[in-house]
Amino acid sequence: MNTNIIPKDSHLLKWVRALSALEAPTSYIVTVGLSAIGAALSRNCWVDQSNWKVYPNLSCFLVGPSGLGKDTVYNQGVKLLAALGILIVAGRTTEYMADRLVRIGTPARAVILASEATAFFGKKEYQSGKVEFITELLSTGDWVDVSSKSEGERRVEKPTITCWFGSTAPWLQRNMPSGTMEGGFFPRFLIVNEDMPRQQVPWIKFSSSKADIASRASAEAEFCDWMADITEQYHAKPQEIVPLNDAIDYYANWYYNRFSYFSANIREYANRSRDQMLRIAMLMAVSRDHTFIEKADLEFAAKFVAYLCATIEGAIKPMSDEQRCQDAYLNCLPATSTVVFEVLRSAYDNRTILAAQNSLILSGKIKKDPQTKEIVIQGEGE
Repeated sequence: MNTNIIPKDSHLLKWVRALSALEAPTSYIVTVGLSAIGAALSRNCWVDQSNWKVYPNLSCFLVGPSGLGKDTVYNQGVKLLAALGILIVAGRTTEYMADRLVRIGTPARAVILASEATAFFGKKEYQSGKVEFITELLSTGDWVDVSSKSEGERRVEKPTITCWFGSTAPWLQRNMPSGTMEGGFFPRFLIVNEDMPRQQVPWIKFSSSKADIASRASAEAEFCDWMADITEQYHAKPQEIVPLNDAIDYYANWYYNRFSYFSANIREYANRSRDQMLRIAMLMAVSRDHTFIEKADLEFAAKFVAYLCATIEGAIKPMSDEQRCQDAYLNCLPATSTVVFEVLRSAYDNRTILAAQNSLILSGKIKKDPQTKEIVIQGEGE
């Protein structure tokens, strides 16, 4: 991602500068910076759509290989928001999260952090229901019912939740429950999928000059001070962020053409992109010390969303039945193909199993034993 798409008068550039020595992709840094601004603003500013309001809390899902910097960037964001007194809630159970959020009061402003979705969305019984719970929290209604037999009637009042999640693409494709796209879970997130680090930095301290280290520290301090200022400013005087005429026209044109930016496989994501565009534009406007949205803010939002759209499908497109069958096939080995077919028939038809077997042979992951003609793991039976 090129930072040239960020307007030059945006305070967000200070955050980018502060984290410029990291290997993490620029898109990770920009996304968490925008999201942190939204978390600080709470419900104290909005874009009015008459029948509903678009609030600035922006949830994000950083996707990429282990070691790409998801944790590192999130940790910097946690440090920033903790200094502003914003509650950071770690995963655990829905009951635990609900209790923490109820105790906050009104509005229930918090960041739910799960930098490794593997641990957050596990398959254990106590981890069930999290997708539905998070989806409801991010709907930004007036309240969410979290009543239980043990606690009685309770509600999370005016939930203003920002979720910071992270995962690898293969894990998401294999393990997220079905319906996460259609049910509205994924469309409520800004999904940032990257494969490679922005740069390689073996020694952040020793490869930087004293002037460069001082410059980054100064940028971080200035951004932190500015965040504290806007938090206080908008808390004292909540207000609507009004689009100017050129922004109204630009957004209308983008809106009518928005489906052309997304593939058919993620149409639900395109449906909800309308609010995300306005949310990103609003955050950019605030980062420029504006109480209005102009065309430049929406141009940034459009370019940023277009950059992310190019890789979203690769992160969240569910695995096909054949791909799932391939995984199940490998889990059965070592075994004869006859035994594998018998085991898999309870979940897959013969045509899918045979297609999965042929794909695994072509990829070299399994092969036929030259003597028995049975299927074995590549390298076994030799």
